[in-house]
Amino acid sequence: MIKKTLGIKAIEHIIIVIVFIMSSPFIYILICFIVYLFNVLFSLFKMNHAAISVSEIKALKEEANKQFKAGQYSQAESQYYDILMKIDDSDTREDIVNEKKIIYSNLAVVLRKQNKKTQAMKMDIHIIKKIDKTFTKSYARLIKDYLDNDNFTLGRYYYSLMKT
Repeated sequence: MIKKTLGIKAIEHIIIVIVFIMSSPFIYILICFIVYLFNVLFSLFKMNHAAISVSEIKALKEEANKQFKAGQYSQAESQYYDILMKIDDSDTREDIVNEKKIIYSNLAVVLRKQNKKTQAMKMDIHIIKKIDKTFTKSYARLIKDYLDNDNFTLGRYYYSLMKT
């Protein structure tokens, strides 16, 4: 999935590089303390930031599904992306992960309906690599897409992954 914001790790690395350039032990300790405070504040913000519930996800997904069934593919695509932005990537609750997988899968179908095959394939690859390595729908769609494009090597590759 596309990164939502510049990560904390990237900010820490930038600060460490600045400190390295300045090479002062006092400044280094001060910067480390600031980074520590930033991490504490960020974690407090995340704890206070309410996680989206499964029922909210399902309700939003149903709205997007209605758009899809009505043939309004671009609106459905936008709604699926909005739902994914509301789900915390670090949320590992099984029901949330399952809903996320379904939303990515639905998004892949919507993208294919709009002839955005490359984006759709990226969604299916994301499902397989990041969410569920056993999700056969994604494998089947990828294999079909690669075979349709005469890319037999990648088609066979995903077929072999699916069988393992």
